[in-house]
Amino acid sequence: MNLLELRESTASLLETLAARSDAQRAGGATTALEGLLRPWEELLGPDAWSLAHEAARNAAERGEERRARRLQHLCGLHWQLRALAASAGAMTALERHEQSAAIHGLLAGERLDAAQAARALRFEPSRDARSALAGRIDRHEAAAHGWRHGVLDGWRSAATRCGASSPAAAVQRWEGWDPAALAEEAGTFLAQTGAMYRDVLGWWLLRTTGLRIRSDDPALHDWAYAAGPPAWEGLFPRGDATAILTRVLRAGGLPATALQLLSPVANGRCDPWATRAGPPRVITARARGLRDWATLLSCAGEALHRAGVDPDAPIEDRHGGDPSVPLATGLLLAQLPAQPAFVRRVMDADAPPDLRRVWGLLQLHGARRSALQWRWHLRLLEHGADAEVVAQQQDEHHRELALAPSPELLWSHAHEPLQAARHLRAMAAEAQLATLLRDRFDDDWWRNPAAAPWLLAIMRPGGYPTMDEQLARCGGGAPMLTHAVERYEALLG
Repeated sequence: MNLLELRESTASLLETLAARSDAQRAGGATTALEGLLRPWEELLGPDAWSLAHEAARNAAERGEERRARRLQHLCGLHWQLRALAASAGAMTALERHEQSAAIHGLLAGERLDAAQAARALRFEPSRDARSALAGRIDRHEAAAHGWRHGVLDGWRSAATRCGASSPAAAVQRWEGWDPAALAEEAGTFLAQTGAMYRDVLGWWLLRTTGLRIRSDDPALHDWAYAAGPPAWEGLFPRGDATAILTRVLRAGGLPATALQLLSPVANGRCDPWATRAGPPRVITARARGLRDWATLLSCAGEALHRAGVDPDAPIEDRHGGDPSVPLATGLLLAQLPAQPAFVRRVMDADAPPDLRRVWGLLQLHGARRSALQWRWHLRLLEHGADAEVVAQQQDEHHRELALAPSPELLWSHAHEPLQAARHLRAMAAEAQLATLLRDRFDDDWWRNPAAAPWLLAIMRPGGYPTMDEQLARCGGGAPMLTHAVERYEALLG
């Protein structure tokens, strides 16, 4: 295998994995991960890794900075693919377990995952039903526990085989960001937003139910969850989500024609999502409220990023790139429905009362959960966890999110250990991008024709594959979570 074959094979495997992800989201049958990776043994072996590593080192020694940066990113992709291969057996077992041991609640047989079932358990009035549901949760978690640890062992093994002392060292070396520094920054973010979060949770619960729950009540968030976010069906636009999304994109000068906007297929998932393989497509759905429209616009932002990549760009730019870049551009568009002026002028709907504050609550909960998850997942990747550490983490989740302690919530997404970190980095970058847009084009930048070309330039990497490089190119600095704190302070008042 030569370098060109290595790069092309890597791109093909990434495309295959993306197509599998699309099929999973659409509810279709998929090949087991273990079987899917089997034909790629040469690509995922030590010889291919050595070739990528040697090419990156040679480019750096010759002073070819741009080429070295791209090849270093190729090494980063390869170490993650090797981690996936090393954990494929455990991941396949976990996927099969999730599919066959789905937990059913009592709401007309609604399919629930373990975290949703745990919440249903706390609000189920029937003692017998609670007992039966608790038993299912315990059996589900006991079976999944070993496979989750098997996935994490695969990540540690891959890092060692790629010459790194740990997964964190591999991330810092090949992806260009410091996992420990991000975990420390996440801790500071939790401290800075804790009082704000509990105050707005209490406000939301009083507003929707009339209940006054103390800020130190262990089930404060669960009561707010039971109240649920507003759908605002009569206020947000109703009807064909595809037509409305097209109007929204055109109003901002964004190329709606670059995307294929499709309604959900029969028997498919009902939530909006963007395809990750093939042409950039957004599967729309009947968007009824704030969360639905934010999700739909986020999907559109991620798809626009894929549509904007030059088809003649190097393989690393077309199929790789920093995952935080499309996430950040998606989050940027997702903030638009939280602006009353945007809702009135572009979506042609009435802005609901307390729009910004409710949106701030939804966003802040997700941000704080990602911060907690990354600190926990880094601990798992580096050192594993015994019963005492797990208990400590459950206490921290209770303290920081006002959630009653539960192992199923603690372990959710532990088999995708970098997901929370990527969301945190994207969130920090989005907050800085929003500031740059306001500084250049005013608060209503989405009405300024000059803003679209600037934003589209961010969506076209063209040799700038990392988020830090993208922000530096457009006049920003390194993404910091302090920018996000300022955003939440403004939203929540």
